Amino acid sequence: MSSLEKQVLGLVLTDEKSMDVAMTHLGPANFVKTVHREIYTAAMCLADEGSPVNAVSVSQELEKGKWLRKTSPGEVIKKITDECIKDKSPEYYINQLKGRSLRKKTAELCDEFIQNKITRDDLVIALQDTDTVPREYVRHIGDDIESTVDYIESMQNRERSVFGITTGLADLDKRIGGIRKGNYVVVGGRPSHCKTLLILAMVRHVAEHYGPVYVISVESSHEEIVYRMVLSEAGVSEDRIKSGYCGSKEWARMTTAAGIIKQLPIYICDKPDINPAEMRARARQFARRHENTALIVVDYLQNIETGFTDDFKSVTVASKSACRMGKELKIPTIVASQLSRAPEKRKSPRPKLSDLRQSGQIEQDADIVLLLNYKYRNEGATKDDKYRLQVFGAKQREGPPFEIEVRAIVDQKKVTNAEV
Repeated sequence: MSSLEKQVLGLVLTDEKSMDVAMTHLGPANFVKTVHREIYTAAMCLADEGSPVNAVSVSQELEKGKWLRKTSPGEVIKKITDECIKDKSPEYYINQLKGRSLRKKTAELCDEFIQNKITRDDLVIALQDTDTVPREYVRHIGDDIESTVDYIESMQNRERSVFGITTGLADLDKRIGGIRKGNYVVVGGRPSHCKTLLILAMVRHVAEHYGPVYVISVESSHEEIVYRMVLSEAGVSEDRIKSGYCGSKEWARMTTAAGIIKQLPIYICDKPDINPAEMRARARQFARRHENTALIVVDYLQNIETGFTDDFKSVTVASKSACRMGKELKIPTIVASQLSRAPEKRKSPRPKLSDLRQSGQIEQDADIVLLLNYKYRNEGATKDDKYRLQVFGAKQREGPPFEIEVRAIVDQKKVTNAEV
């Protein structure tokens, strides 16, 4: 097994075309040996950036991250490339490794089914997910003309100013025209500036009006999210609950709210150490189970476990993965992202695109960027600012930047339209 992995890596590191072939068939999980998986991951990151992939560049890439072995990455890679035999085509060895991984995964899944660890439906879905036949991405321009004309006609004939799924926030929907299939929406803000509350308000609206919503929460637990949504639905102050002074009418509202939330098609994955590959795999499985999935949410981007110690590299990988996930599934994706402390140091607390932590990649990937400023958290805030949440549309591919305000009732975990 190890020799086959080394043969594939040797080809990847000495032949640029081999890397192109490998990336359409193999992922890091196809390599059993940890050191081989790390080498291939580094090569994939370089290829994603458009950088050269060779023994020197991959060695340098590995030296930046977690390399805890006594032997340097350069020495390990040199041994791999020296032992590489180019007696057959790269496709042959890549397909051999892919086939071996597929057989191993299939055997593991069948064992889990026999031991009653997974259901029959889970087995079928997981086996479907092991299908490694590459999707056909190259299409003639004429193949999509009919669907494009239908889209234009629907835009012209619609009776409303919003196309795509709405957010439930009227002013925001007017500015962005709704969120379309495959859109990658970034919601950025400092801690305690209502990022999660705004996103959960959208989640609740989409689940009620469009269909299932899949929430990948690396920040909050399943229980915390449900708690916030019930409070928001009931309109009950958290202070009343914590102090133990909830009256009978408030408890009645809480009970009713819990019943409403329970019926909504919202599904939460709160695995704390989820990585990009697992995130995308779980999303694919969810979309297969729920064909009408309306929205995917990731909260939040900087907490995705990529294995990189370098923050810039980590967020680059996480953002690319989340973006591709939504576009491949053709499902809108909303991700929360932290902002740097820069707004706190400026005279004006208005956030900017450059405040996004590791902003280069996030800004490049995003179709829409919404930056938040909860005015009550700013220095010099007054009582009038308590419910004012500013939303800055810092980027949208199909429209100009904008600024709106929505109403944030933080003690009720609620975000609503400004006029409410």
